[in-house]
Amino acid sequence: MNPHALEVLEFHRVMEGIASRSISQLGRERILGTLPGVHLGSIRTELTRVEETARFLDRHRDWTAPDIPDARDGLDRLDLEGAVLEPKELFALGALLVSSRQLEDGLSLADGELSSLQFLSEGLYVDRSAEKAIQKTVDRDGSVLDSASKELRRIRDRLRRIHSQIVRALEKLLTTLPERIVVPDASVTIREGRYVIPVRREGKADVGGVVMDESATGSTLFVEPPVSLTMMGELRELQREEAREILRILREQTDRLRPLAPLLRGAQESLVVFDTLYARALAALAWGASAPDLLPSGTQDLEIVQGKHPLLLSKAPGEVVPFDLRLDEGERALVVSGPNTGGKSVFLKALGLIATLAQAGVVPPVGKGSRIPVFSGIFADIGDEQSIVESLSTYSAHLANLRELLAHADGESLVLIDEMGTGTDPQEGAALS
Repeated sequence: MNPHALEVLEFHRVMEGIASRSISQLGRERILGTLPGVHLGSIRTELTRVEETARFLDRHRDWTAPDIPDARDGLDRLDLEGAVLEPKELFALGALLVSSRQLEDGLSLADGELSSLQFLSEGLYVDRSAEKAIQKTVDRDGSVLDSASKELRRIRDRLRRIHSQIVRALEKLLTTLPERIVVPDASVTIREGRYVIPVRREGKADVGGVVMDESATGSTLFVEPPVSLTMMGELRELQREEAREILRILREQTDRLRPLAPLLRGAQESLVVFDTLYARALAALAWGASAPDLLPSGTQDLEIVQGKHPLLLSKAPGEVVPFDLRLDEGERALVVSGPNTGGKSVFLKALGLIATLAQAGVVPPVGKGSRIPVFSGIFADIGDEQSIVESLSTYSAHLANLRELLAHADGESLVLIDEMGTGTDPQEGAALS
């Protein structure tokens, strides 16, 4: 498809609006990377799926789509032999399993209303055992939960007891210090992972221990007293045990999921495809659109019923004036005339967008009964084509576009030309036209 035509028609801007309706970043990326195709069967299939999804969503306004997690990092790590999943990566894979199951359940309960989407089930993967194991192991924030193993719970229970013992011991010490070295509202704090108490600088000798930090003015020292050193040794050993147990848990979960990587990738892909269908269906509903009948390339038959410009619909949906257009066999050209600011250029762009969107698998803003052939190419020369970068005047830019058009367009192409011969002497421009 001609890149220049897509640019002047603002195809990508329309796709950005559609992408904003998707559930996930993955869905947005997929939609933004979609370009018009030319394979009739594939386009028809996509339009059928989008229209069926739109009908389902319209009938079931309370239906909630599943989340579409981005588990790419975790899936990539599973491909690395010996690599261990990070907690957040493990959580994302668990979320992927949840969403895969939810979509599978949703398709099953649709009772035939989403028959064209059943192909997604081939990629979805349901494994409640793995799902529950991950939910018991990590949370959304990437923390490994106490419930991940009995040993981890035992270690953390002991860590909490040691923490309480250290705090109580230091709080008791604070009550015995001479008033001359006590800081107002003093309490036990942690500096660089060590338990400390604040004292005036001149009281360091009374407390002993190690200075871990000081205040901005230097008048207050944060000291780790000798009384906590023994317990800190035990605390550090428990922290090392905790780290070893967490690594063991993550390795165990990784080894369990690694053989499932291809199935999980399939589930990720099915969810992303669903996301793109979901976003396109929402756009079709917002536009009040109906899928046109796609005709084979070269068919000399085009009818657009209640066509609208999608960008105008997003700005002022109630003010857009629709148009009807019909070209029968043998009618290969259409001249649009009218006053300045009468909407001719907008009409041409709307026509081009309807064709490009349909061939990109998007139900365009047209009414029932529309028929559009699949164009082998779509070319457009619309608006002021002046290019400072390319050192082209408006007239020269138009000529360059026309040269490109004549070189590549064929009898199965859609060609949109706005004010041919503009940008130069009117008499010479008229002769060119």
